[in-house]
Amino acid sequence: MNDTTVDPDMEVLNEKGRRWRDARCRYLEAHPGRQAEIDQRYRKAHPGRAAENTRRWREQNREAEKVSQQRYREENRTKVRAASHRWRENNKEYAAETDRIRNQNNRESRAAYSRRWRLDNPGRAAEITLHWRREHPEESANMRRRRRARESQAIGTHTAADIRLIHKNQKGRCWWCGKKLKGKQYHIDHRVPLALGGSDSPENLVVSCPQCNMRKRIKLPEEFVLRLF
Repeated sequence: MNDTTVDPDMEVLNEKGRRWRDARCRYLEAHPGRQAEIDQRYRKAHPGRAAENTRRWREQNREAEKVSQQRYREENRTKVRAASHRWRENNKEYAAETDRIRNQNNRESRAAYSRRWRLDNPGRAAEITLHWRREHPEESANMRRRRRARESQAIGTHTAADIRLIHKNQKGRCWWCGKKLKGKQYHIDHRVPLALGGSDSPENLVVSCPQCNMRKRIKLPEEFVLRLF
């Protein structure tokens, strides 16, 4: 026969524990900021244990954690944006690599989101685009050239690094007239124009002074050289 007798000492301890928990809950309800102070003090005193407790709780409450984070971001948009900006400034290389991987893995959804955001925020989108073009003139010009190449269905492609190498190999001089180029005041020219079937690869690109590029337009190299001299 099983002994179902309840230990009176254990019952007393359980009752004391319940009363203590009830009193603690009433105290924290009356002093809402006190719990945050207690949690912060505990995390400072036991960082490893606190991190493990947080990780275990998040694994067991994934949906609740997701809802909590979303609500916090909605209620603290300015603070979250400022914290994100500070983190990206302090971790530029890691942030850039993370963005690259995320964009690669979610190319279609990211493009769709970007299109929707630009439609909903045309003024802000134009401001961001203008600022980026001013800060990245070489990459901006490279994007415009690639767009023209796609429209012409040209084969090949190039990068901003390719343009810098071409400029270096030409010793900063115009490919056509040999004039010294001033700073960033030069054009990227397709030796065989895209309109005449030229490729967009580095082998078909040269740096030229604006005057030569504007005069050449869609002429073939041999035709332009004869007119030049």
